[in-house]
Amino acid sequence: MISIEEQNLQFVRLNEDTPISSFDCGDIDLNDFLQNDAKNYLMSMLAVTYLLKIGNEIAAYFCLSYDGLPHFILLIKRIRSTVCGITIISKTPSNPA
Repeated sequence: MISIEEQNLQFVRLNEDTPISSFDCGDIDLNDFLQNDAKNYLMSMLAVTYLLKIGNEIAAYFCLSYDGLPHFILLIKRIRSTVCGITIISKTPSNPA
């Protein structure tokens, strides 16, 4: 078994200065998103992208979108407000992205 330290694996949060031009996973749409859209999504506060790097090379990436979080929080609030079988629905505003 090879340890993470031996492989020099790192998770890196994408920022404005992160070089990403060397990434190519073989999928045109995924390459295009990372190279042309991920930083715009970050600046627009739509999503945060994380890179998995092996050494200096990007091996993979994933994005976390801000869009679903208010709806999830609202659902949790509704579930928590259920008392003795009676659901009290709070009117928490949620604006879609």
